[in-house]
Amino acid sequence: MSNEKKYPKGIVTFKPHDNAPDFVKGKMIITPNTLVNWLKENSDLMTEYKGNKQVVLDILEGENGLYVKVNDFKPKKTEGNGTGGNETSDFPF
Repeated sequence: MSNEKKYPKGIVTFKPHDNAPDFVKGKMIITPNTLVNWLKENSDLMTEYKGNKQVVLDILEGENGLYVKVNDFKPKKTEGNGTGGNETSDFPF
């Protein structure tokens, strides 16, 4: 897997206005046509959950405020021997 960070097109975030209350953390603008085109061009980033395609995005905070990045975490796949007792997961418990 590439270590290149992926940023979705069609989603832009901004710092909150100077006079915004503390509970406002930022603003997000979504441009549907741009986002849909980006999703079509990057279908390899999609996962499936309960029969629905999705892209998981992380909202992160950097020096210039909030930004959105594709979460490309993939759990490690293990090969079992068919006995059912040797499966592992990425959960710490």
